[in-house]
Amino acid sequence: SPGMARVAVLHNPDNRPQSAQVREIEAAASKLAVQVSAAPVRRGTARPRAGAEHRISQLAFAWDRAQVQGRATIASDAPFALDLEAEAHSREGAARPWRARLNARGPLQTLALQAQLGSDTAPGATLRGEATLQPFAAWPLAALAATTQDLDLASLGSGLPATRLSGRADIDTRGLDAPVRAQLALTNALPGRWDQQRLPFTALDLDLSGHPRQRTHMAVQRLAIQLAAGAGRIDGSGDWHGDAAELALRLHGVRPALLDARAPAMTLGGTVTMQLGGLPAPEVFDHVVVQARLAG
Repeated sequence: SPGMARVAVLHNPDNRPQSAQVREIEAAASKLAVQVSAAPVRRGTARPRAGAEHRISQLAFAWDRAQVQGRATIASDAPFALDLEAEAHSREGAARPWRARLNARGPLQTLALQAQLGSDTAPGATLRGEATLQPFAAWPLAALAATTQDLDLASLGSGLPATRLSGRADIDTRGLDAPVRAQLALTNALPGRWDQQRLPFTALDLDLSGHPRQRTHMAVQRLAIQLAAGAGRIDGSGDWHGDAAELALRLHGVRPALLDARAPAMTLGGTVTMQLGGLPAPEVFDHVVVQARLAG
């Protein structure tokens, strides 16, 4: 019908190469309204086009503190070559303006992603990343290499803490029969208490491992947190299986009042076993059980 176009939605539940099923839906070539629970999309438009390839020639919307625009094309036939470009920038009048770009290209089976974020007023504040995404694979995020320098989360979204994060994140997979390893190493040059809308640590190191054939199981090989000045440090390891995780933590001179002014003034040391449930829905934990042996 007039003003309508067909957009392909791809689905491959059996992970069979070149067997993606194509389900066509009709999309109005006018305004597109979307609601995101954390921050509403304030305004959005999309202009899809039909043809030998499925194309969204223009997509634009405002989200929280960002203006976003982009375009995308995907071939009608296998291997469904995708070409996506998106740009985002801070809204007018932002105290610390920023600009970001995301590209995704390749056959739908294996996509190469590149992303970068920077600020004209703070040239040293950057985020760069490259990833390989395999949407139908047992472990979709095949590889990730990301680095950040002096990143302020508060400039990106409402309610986020003020930070100066530097470090890197890496994920490496080598096939279905090889283990997956994920590493995160961050420093924070602007630590502070939770009640000050800061993150109360100066350094964080996390080392995870898993197996593509056992996606419900992840091992926390190492967790090390250097808390804000004088607040102590935490280290430990753990295991995440299904909807539950257990962490064995060691507290070294931890002073809760320096993490949040609402916490009691004390110094904690010893071991803590933390059990978490309901992890498939990480925003809602069914239960948290803490067993501790503390000295302080």
